[in-house]
Amino acid sequence: MFYVRQKLCDFLHVAWEDASRGLPNESYWIDALTIDQFNISERNHQVTQMGQIFNQAICVHMWLGTLPAAVPVGLFRAMRSGEKRISLQEWKTFFDNKHVISKLIFNNDYFNRTWMTQEVLLARHAVIRLGNELITLEQTIAGLQRFGLDKHHLELKHSPFLPFMEFRREDFAGMNLILVLKQFYGKKCENPRDRIYSLLSLCSHQGRGIDVDYGTPVLEVAINVLRECHRSFCLCSIVMLLVALGMREKGATDAYLDDADKLVVELDLCTETKQPDAMTALRRDSTVTVQDVRTLEGTIPMNKACT
Repeated sequence: MFYVRQKLCDFLHVAWEDASRGLPNESYWIDALTIDQFNISERNHQVTQMGQIFNQAICVHMWLGTLPAAVPVGLFRAMRSGEKRISLQEWKTFFDNKHVISKLIFNNDYFNRTWMTQEVLLARHAVIRLGNELITLEQTIAGLQRFGLDKHHLELKHSPFLPFMEFRREDFAGMNLILVLKQFYGKKCENPRDRIYSLLSLCSHQGRGIDVDYGTPVLEVAINVLRECHRSFCLCSIVMLLVALGMREKGATDAYLDDADKLVVELDLCTETKQPDAMTALRRDSTVTVQDVRTLEGTIPMNKACT
């Protein structure tokens, strides 16, 4: 006996209803049921394979929740339609229920989750599921565009769904971890390490060498990222990385020239690291300079300009 969250419970109920209606029987892989989140060793092993699992999946189902009973059936039929011509009834159905689309898709918190990034971008075939309604990701994007809601529309400007209208898996070909992180560093997660580990499968080179280990202190994870991406990071990248790992809040970074005309960047950290020796310079609530980072890392070439 174990407990699951309400959304997963709702999905399992709908899947059971599908089976009881005689629909094709499908096998689902659900990470919340197959990974012991409290066993670090198992978690490390399973998370390492996550990219491969979603890359090889026949279909990835994005469960966005149940569908309000008041939503007309014609709404999703209009979005799934490939017809260029839109009937008056379709226009009325869509715009009368645009607030529903906004709540359930545009601003659904599912698209704010860290791990769903690779789930969607690695999928060969991705399906959005709302209650008993199914619509592919491609149909969703095309349907929104059909009614004039493309990626440039003001209503989608700050939507967590927007990146999945803009990017496809092939867009990340040749990108290192720092460049991929730049797109998704603000995603929500319970463990800040997930903002790094969830993107490893999207990297094509620099970043792939990072080992998934939830026992590694957050600061060491940051150093490992810098080591892997030493050819392409800049000062802004360091700040972004520390924000992603929860080591500092978003905001201004103090920078100045010291007496020797060396650039010093001060970052106020709040870390869980309590290791002595080399880590002393980055102890809790300490000031970190570029020189500190170089001392920790050995020698890290710094780009002169941000990219």
